[in-house]
Order: sequence, then C-alpha cells, then structure tokens
Amino acid sequence: MDGVILNYEGDNMSWQYDAARRVLERNGVDASGLSRKKLKEFLGVEGVKKCVDACNDFGVDAETIWTGMAEETSKERAKRIKTEEFVLFDDVREVIENLHEQEVKLGIISNAPEMAIKETIEYFDLKKYFDFYRGIEDFEDLSDKKPHPDHLNFARAELKRDPFLYIGDHESDVEAAIAAEMDSYWVNRHDWSIEAEPTYERQTLKDVPGIVLSE
Repeated sequence: MDGVILNYEGDNMSWQYDAARRVLERNGVDASGLSRKKLKEFLGVEGVKKCVDACNDFGVDAETIWTGMAEETSKERAKRIKTEEFVLFDDVREVIENLHEQEVKLGIISNAPEMAIKETIEYFDLKKYFDFYRGIEDFEDLSDKKPHPDHLNFARAELKRDPFLYIGDHESDVEAAIAAEMDSYWVNRHDWSIEAEPTYERQTLKDVPGIVLSE
C-alpha cells in the first residue's frame, strides 16, 4: 500500500515518528532525545524482537506500546488523507481499473496496521477493486511481517490465483516474494538500489496490466 498506491512521503515520515513519541510519553518514556532508528524499533519496523528488546530496555510492555502506536499512526494517517496531504500516485487508479475490468483479482498486503489499510481503501473508494487485504492485525501478528512470506501465501490462497504477482517498493517486498516463490514487481519510484533481484523492475505501475494479462 504505502509507496505503491499511497504517496505519503512528502514530510519525510515525521508524522509517524511524532506519533511514536507521543505514545511513549503517555507511557512514561522520555522520547524527546530518541533517534528515528530507535523509534523504528518501537514501531516494529525492525521486527518483533527489536521491538520487545527496546521496550524491555525502557521498562514498558511491548504489546501495549506497539498497539498504542498502531492506533496513533493510523489516526494520523487518516487525518492527512482527509486533508489531501497523502494522495494516490497518479498511475494507480487507471491500472487497478484496467485490471478490475479484466476480472483480475487484486489484494493488498502491508506491514501497516490493518485498520490503516481499511481507512485508506474506504476513503479513496477502492474497496470495490480489492478482493482481499491484510495488514498487521495485532502484536502477535508482527512476527509475520514482510519479508516473512506468510501473508503473501495467505493472499494467494484467498485470491485463488496462480501465477501470482506481488508488487512492492522495498527490498523486504522482493524478499517476501522470493520466500513465497512468486514473481515480484519492484516499483522503484525513487531510483533506489537493492541487493534482492525482482522479477520485474519499473518506475511506475503502468506495465502491470500487460504483465499480468500475459500470464
């Protein structure tokens, strides 16, 4: 979702880190001097183990902290969507409408909290295009975040499509697709470099219909 269909990086993610600091402060942690790297650990970006270790270092409960951050960041995301700070990339609607017209089943898999996915697709009126969506449902589910392949395999089973093309914008997306033994489409909008090797690499989503419909 983020970076593939939703363009939200204009403020360099400060909204997410500000939300994380607020949650920590409410739980008695002085977060004013914490680096973004450390905040990523609390947010679960670096995986469940680092989240637990960071919380243990500060004497707070990991599940409480992560759940609070999931709620706070989802709330902040919703605010910015409604004020049009976050928008769909220009290529998104044409591509998904094309695939929808061809009766291609689509799904969303994200490391964002599931409540954030639901809010996004409802606000942009995308629900009719997607037959499946899955984010991180709760703290226990954090252990299965990408690059773990479980959510991709679950989507493949739900959508009943093979071959399956997984589209992402980070190396963890490509790694997850490789682990699930499926083709990957890396939408490299920012001219990044990664070590993992995607099946396809493009700067936009515009080639997705041609690839999917040829399979």
